[in-house]
Amino acid sequence: MIKIEFKNLPSKETPIDDENLNTMQDNIEQHHYHLELESDTADNSQIELPSYYKVGADVLEVYFVGDLLKKDEHYTEVGETGSLSNKIQIKEWGDTIESGSYFDFVIQGTFEAPTTTETNGEGASGNEQT
Repeated sequence: MIKIEFKNLPSKETPIDDENLNTMQDNIEQHHYHLELESDTADNSQIELPSYYKVGADVLEVYFVGDLLKKDEHYTEVGETGSLSNKIQIKEWGDTIESGSYFDFVIQGTFEAPTTTETNGEGASGNEQT
């Protein structure tokens, strides 16, 4: 999420223009995704999300079978702070996550997929739920 710090008139640093209005709209939008595991998944595995999010921006909520997971306790975001990613890494839960289990993801804002060279040719897949 990008925070816009508006200034009172007569300042022209933060005008009400299309760029700032579009940024505000992107920040408001929520996208919901569902991912069902097709195979058993081991502890400390990376999970590929159906969409991208901005690492370290607190725009991602992760649910496992309906329970909200805590970042850095149950999972970590994969990538450099400020970069776009479509992966998380599950922490050590002490057991294999069984096939058929599911994750739900809520992403605040809209983040475009990086170019092919930035992702080494990997792309996102999945179903968006609105």
